[in-house]
Amino acid sequence: MFSVPALPEPPFELGAEHPAFSPVHIDEIESTDDVRVVMSAGVTFLGEVLDAWTGDGLRGVRVRLDGPIAANTETRSDGTFVFRRAPTGTYELSFSHRDYESQSRRVVLEPPRYVDRPQELDTIRLEPGGTVEGEVLDAQSEPVAGAEVAWGDPPRWGGATRSDARGAFRLHGVPAGSVWITARHPVAGEDSSADPVTVRPLETSPGAFVRLPRSVAE
Repeated sequence: MFSVPALPEPPFELGAEHPAFSPVHIDEIESTDDVRVVMSAGVTFLGEVLDAWTGDGLRGVRVRLDGPIAANTETRSDGTFVFRRAPTGTYELSFSHRDYESQSRRVVLEPPRYVDRPQELDTIRLEPGGTVEGEVLDAQSEPVAGAEVAWGDPPRWGGATRSDARGAFRLHGVPAGSVWITARHPVAGEDSSADPVTVRPLETSPGAFVRLPRSVAE
């Protein structure tokens, strides 16, 4: 049982937290009569991210959990990460690092049999990517500042970078192999590199350029 004295007129928001249970938030309570809060045991969810080449723990990987709740964390110096008191349910789990290929997977967090028993994810191994450097030009061969630049076919705009004042760009974590580079600008338009760029892990591939179909001065 709980009580909160001297409340003003409803509606109210209510939050409840417990060290071993998932937090609960109720957006709108119209009446203070018979308010019932149901809490479920939270899941401690942990895992480990390794460099696929060296087998070492990978520090600074951004780990995002999307599902009944959204949460973010980063791997520690040994490559481990942990989410605490996560509600049960199905989640999309994504891993990203500027120098490695991103990865995602679906995971189901199940009600814990014992409150202090964590749920562990199979080890994640991220492949090191390469870096692509180049520049974006307009139809008059002038540098294009502020253009979005992405790799892939179709382009992976979610991981895009932007060209600087000289039209130069740098893309990190590009998968090894032959990739197309695409740039777009609200005035100069959109186009791809004349040829695919060869990318090697942990190396920089310079000299890529994209010529857009219109002038930035239009």
